[in-house]
Amino acid sequence: LQVKTTKGRYYDGLVYNVKLNKETKTLTNQRIGEVEKYLIGKYDLEVPVIPRLNIDGVEILQSHTTTIEIPEPGTITFAGNSNGFGSVYLLRNGDQELVYNLHPALRQQTVLLQPGLYRVVFRPAKAKTSSLTVVKDFEVEPGDEFNVELIF
Repeated sequence: LQVKTTKGRYYDGLVYNVKLNKETKTLTNQRIGEVEKYLIGKYDLEVPVIPRLNIDGVEILQSHTTTIEIPEPGTITFAGNSNGFGSVYLLRNGDQELVYNLHPALRQQTVLLQPGLYRVVFRPAKAKTSSLTVVKDFEVEPGDEFNVELIF
């Protein structure tokens, strides 16, 4: 079994969980980019990227390397003119799912995000009203590099 990124080496060395298919207990951990041997069967993978990837039913065959390619992430820098409280949500099927909380003490931080549609909601720490809340939607494509300004 090998898990790798379609392009680049963004996640090389990142550890992911390997579980027997439909089991909750982790069987082992493996590093992205490395090849490991497993018994024939089906396995579930949990890859700690943002948002977390769960890949179920990966089939391992005899004398064959099963290769799973995960998309190249985008490198997104969130930058504001003050520190504050913010969260990043994945927009999918009309819902939003929390995938990352921005560090409240930092004015700028960079995050690797998997391709998709996102929303960031940010409020400056010293804001007394919700009218200063910044809400921005953005799309991440593989290999993107851009800034999202959190300026009110």
